[in-house]
Parts: sequence; structure tokens; C-alpha cells
Amino acid sequence: MRRGDIIKHKEIEHYLTTNMYEPELANIYTKCAEAKIEFGANIDYTFTDEDKNNFIKLASAWSAILRKAWRIFISEKEYNPDIFWDVFIQIFVLRQHVLMDDTWIEVFKNWDRDLLNMIRKTSNPKFIEKMFIGLDYKDLRKELENND
Repeated sequence: MRRGDIIKHKEIEHYLTTNMYEPELANIYTKCAEAKIEFGANIDYTFTDEDKNNFIKLASAWSAILRKAWRIFISEKEYNPDIFWDVFIQIFVLRQHVLMDDTWIEVFKNWDRDLLNMIRKTSNPKFIEKMFIGLDYKDLRKELENND
């Protein structure tokens, strides 16, 4: 990666992480992480309504942060979308372990259809569901470009 691209990468990374973990969202993230750990460790644990609401709040907030970051860095500053994707992978796939993983596919299919039904009542249910189960470059770019 060229020096200029590294600086752009760091700028996007800083924006996303600063906004994703501002105090209120950090508190929600912590509650979500605790609920997900309990779910994985305790076969009898079921997500509470508060857990479900927190997961949806987190996914919704993070999707809004992604949209704003796309507008700032890709639409306005005209950074290369591939840099955005690299940062996305680094932060959303490799660093956090609450959303965007295969666990949610099983949860929706076998354990908690109610959470999936709650997601379907959000303003952008397809994207919020993908915030849980993960998305590829094509889906992310399509979603962010369409809402630019």
C-alpha cells in the first residue's frame, strides 16, 4: 500500500473506531458482547428483550456510521472504495466479535426467530440483517452507494 493510501486507511479507521466506540455505543457493545458470550457458554440461555434491543441498536448505529463514513471518504473526499473495504474487514470482521459472524445464521434459523422478526421491523431490515450475518464487498458497496 502506498504512503498516501496508508494515511487514508488510517483516517477511515480512526473515524470508524472513534464513532463505533463512543461511550454510549461502547456500553451497548459491552452488553451485547456479554449476552453473546452467555449465549455461547450456556445452552439454556435465551436472549432477553433487552439483549435483542441492544443488538438491533448496535447494528443500526454501526450501519449509520458506515453510511456516513462512506459519504465522507468515498463520495466527498473521493478515496478509493477498496481502501474502505480493507478498513471494513479489519474493523468489522477481525476486531469485533458481536456482529457479522456465522453464529447469527444459526440463531435466526434455530433459536431465536423473534430477533429476526424484530430486525424485519427496522427501517432497513435487509441491511440490518446483514450487519448480523456479514456481507461481501458487492453487498456493502451496493448498500452504501444507494444511500449516498
